[in-house]
Amino acid sequence: MKTIFKRLALGTAVIGVLYFGLFDTTPHGTQCHKSTSKNGFYIAERCVLRWVPGGDSEYVGRVFDAVSGNKLVQRTFSTPEPTILWFGDGTMAFSTGGDADAFITLPASTWDKVLAARPHL
Repeated sequence: MKTIFKRLALGTAVIGVLYFGLFDTTPHGTQCHKSTSKNGFYIAERCVLRWVPGGDSEYVGRVFDAVSGNKLVQRTFSTPEPTILWFGDGTMAFSTGGDADAFITLPASTWDKVLAARPHL
């Protein structure tokens, strides 16, 4: 009997890891804003996931290749000060304060590209 429960628990854990690891379950968001980088190579999009009046609202930030339209980076973050800032040294930010996940170095890392390429459910 214990073996059945262990197998069931292990199977459930494996399915959960595969589901969250192989698929992007992040909502698209609302009230989206877009901005093109100074050099024209990238387009950033920031959308509200959960609005918290006067607090750290939750956002999703995405960076796309301006030519192909491929999603290169996707991050979720919380901030009281949402904005899209482009810096000349290959970095950009979706916030002037809040989570470190709001800061992105470009070109995107291989890991960021892999996570961004997951199919959306």
